Amino acid sequence: MEQDWETGGALPYADKALIDPAKFEHYSMNPQNPGNQGKWIAFKELGYRTETAEGRRIGARHIVQQLSGALPMTAAIEGRRSNHGRRFIMRVVIQGLNNRQATLGRVIN
Repeated sequence: MEQDWETGGALPYADKALIDPAKFEHYSMNPQNPGNQGKWIAFKELGYRTETAEGRRIGARHIVQQLSGALPMTAAIEGRRSNHGRRFIMRVVIQGLNNRQATLGRVIN
């Protein structure tokens, strides 16, 4: 059964959402991954050490911690459904290790 939810409301079941740090560590923040289309550059500009596996691991934990805290208070819109269920699109401001801020767009399903 789907929870009652309106566009612009917080993510349904935000308190139960799991964010996989590997998505950042091995994909978005990894300069060796050509599929990330240069996303690692934005993370590097936020002070994350994208050039090392340890730097990416630390950065991914830092980002996931911020996202987890923001989910219950962030407006979401429903995206297209997938084989995994409902998808939601959110924009969250994160603060890098150098205190610079950026808006991170996330699709959660």
